[in-house]
Amino acid sequence: MTKKIKILIGIIAVMLIIYGALLVMSSIKTKNPQANVFDVKSLFPSYGSNQQNNQPAGEVVENPGTFPDQSAPDTNVQHLFLLSDQMIAGSGIIARQYPRPVDPNAPIVPVVVPKKGVKPAPLPPTPMDTKYFVRFAEKATSHINEWSAETKIVSRISNTTIPKIQEAYFNSTGNNVLLRYFNEGSSQIDTYGALIVPGKTKDELGHLIGNFFPYNISDLVVAPSKNRVFYVYPVNGDTVGTTSDFDGGNKKQVLSSKFSEWMPGWATPTAVTVTTKASRYFPGFMYAIPTTTSLNRIIGNITGLATLMSPDGTEVLYSDTTGVEPHLYIYNIKDGTKRDSGLHTLADKCAWASDSISFYCGVPAYFGNDILPDAWYQGTVSFSDELWRMNVNANISNVVLTPNNESHDFDITNIEIAQDQSLVTFIDKGTLTLWALEM
Repeated sequence: MTKKIKILIGIIAVMLIIYGALLVMSSIKTKNPQANVFDVKSLFPSYGSNQQNNQPAGEVVENPGTFPDQSAPDTNVQHLFLLSDQMIAGSGIIARQYPRPVDPNAPIVPVVVPKKGVKPAPLPPTPMDTKYFVRFAEKATSHINEWSAETKIVSRISNTTIPKIQEAYFNSTGNNVLLRYFNEGSSQIDTYGALIVPGKTKDELGHLIGNFFPYNISDLVVAPSKNRVFYVYPVNGDTVGTTSDFDGGNKKQVLSSKFSEWMPGWATPTAVTVTTKASRYFPGFMYAIPTTTSLNRIIGNITGLATLMSPDGTEVLYSDTTGVEPHLYIYNIKDGTKRDSGLHTLADKCAWASDSISFYCGVPAYFGNDILPDAWYQGTVSFSDELWRMNVNANISNVVLTPNNESHDFDITNIEIAQDQSLVTFIDKGTLTLWALEM
């Protein structure tokens, strides 16, 4: 056998060995499809790390909900999404209805032709599915974006630029937005009520058109319908409270007061509320304004009072900072009784679900020795929160989100809850980034 033939045989033998090894590896991967799947928990981002990791907005970050103590363990896994690593001025959950896809396996229903002169039976309503979206405005530019809870994709909606937006509020459709900012040229607070006009083509971005609200609106809240707003502003030394549509029309004055430090609220369709701004140094009071300019006191003489009325108007969630740590109470308006929720947090960090049975709160792990709520309002202290849910009827509270404190701490604010509670959004006060939690 010549030397060349021996070399050729050796090469063929090596190739056969490599080919066999590849077949074995392929077989292993087929039997174990998770072999190349990495743990998404390791991607839980801290602020500022997303660009370094090339992580786009909407990247999924998983965190299992923990349900200790009062309830049975929940085996569902919550999915936490960072919607934008840009600073956000405000956001809104939008629910849209779509016809349910036809089931190809459903039995065919024969068409019955009515007899002459007989009115045909009405067609059954088309089954509809609800899909959720989140619209939000970037703080630096006011550019409007939308995140789809179904596709997990963020899309730019409008690129009209208004610099340094401080607050943004969306109506029920997400097509109207109130943008609030400090006008450095005139030293006043401007509130711009804008309509988002879609682009003329699929690839053309929308733009904003609208008009200005009264100057120097100190505080503003959105109605439960998300189609009207209530705001307070100074007029000739008095404080005036007015309700209006999102475009500023259909105005109605409901408050005139010599006192200026009011925090407005709007929990029920028929009544708005005002609460004195909370401070550890002064007692606070909460009033309802049903239909006239009269003030009906609900609760008061509570230090550091912050309030949140339930959507059905029967109960008030309020925090008291008399002690070392804030206490969160549930006050029954009808019988005048209160009960301790067992949670230590500020009412500003909470939101009621639409059923008035459940509420969600950011609950700090530690408070320290700061003067609350003043230090938190002033931004001199921040918290590391868990997200809790409480059922007031069953008196059960559960942790639904415990962030990995080694990678990110949340100071939870601006909680919003979808109608069916399948989606909860919040803003991290420390970074002003927007997050969504699928339940």
